[in-house]
Amino acid sequence: MKKLILLAGAATLAACSANDSADAGEEAVEDTAMDDTAMEEAALAPDGGPVAGTYEVTPEEGDAWTTVIAADGSYTSTYADGTVETGTMAMQDEMTACFDNAADEEGPVCSASTIGEDGTWTATGERGTVTVVRKDG
Repeated sequence: MKKLILLAGAATLAACSANDSADAGEEAVEDTAMDDTAMEEAALAPDGGPVAGTYEVTPEEGDAWTTVIAADGSYTSTYADGTVETGTMAMQDEMTACFDNAADEEGPVCSASTIGEDGTWTATGERGTVTVVRKDG
């Protein structure tokens, strides 16, 4: 969703600032293409792969669960007891993920990650520490 908003904003800005010359139109297209690349680079998980994917999340205490993150930033977590949580997530920076549960009004909960040599990472936030393993690649 954020990508769509940014793309729409870039397109609107380009349309508003375009003039009748062909050169101005070419510059607007080049600027938009550069913005798209920057957004794609920012949307990486701590392991360097795309954020979208399926992950196994294991807390320090308790049962593991599966989280699936879609390309649009929505997520679904399915816990061992069958409980399902949905919401949105975004990378605050390359090592900080923020999840916003749709069922509460708490707002986003963020966790900072460190990556291990094996590609798994440890995420620590106000709710504790979990180990995250990418399951789809």
